[in-house]
Amino acid sequence: MDESDRGRIQQFLAKWQGTEGNERANYQGFFLDWCEALGVEKPAPKGSQPDDPYCFDKDIKFYSDKKESTKFADFYKQGCFLIEAKQGSNSSNKGHGKRGTKVYLDNMQGAFNQAKSYAYNRMLGSLPPFLMTCD
Repeated sequence: MDESDRGRIQQFLAKWQGTEGNERANYQGFFLDWCEALGVEKPAPKGSQPDDPYCFDKDIKFYSDKKESTKFADFYKQGCFLIEAKQGSNSSNKGHGKRGTKVYLDNMQGAFNQAKSYAYNRMLGSLPPFLMTCD
């Protein structure tokens, strides 16, 4: 890791460490900045590539006896990872609960279970090697 890498990571940490309780508003910006901090390619705009192999809000269809529904994996890269984002808070129950509390931990476990249900869906083709939740 060189000085440029350290600088990008420090910028990322400084920007995001104080945010809380706004998952829907923040997660795409967070992951775009995360890609930049790591020096990796950012996802292309959704719909610009067949089947969206690297995107936000990956469409995942579920079928039951009576209906079809579409769910959305927050951040997905085929053959690499599936991430479900949540955002807790440090000082209140805003978002998915105060970090470190039972409510928060239960919500994070629920997010991981959600990621597992998406990953095991056959429409993705193969299991992503990494399933993650992120706050």
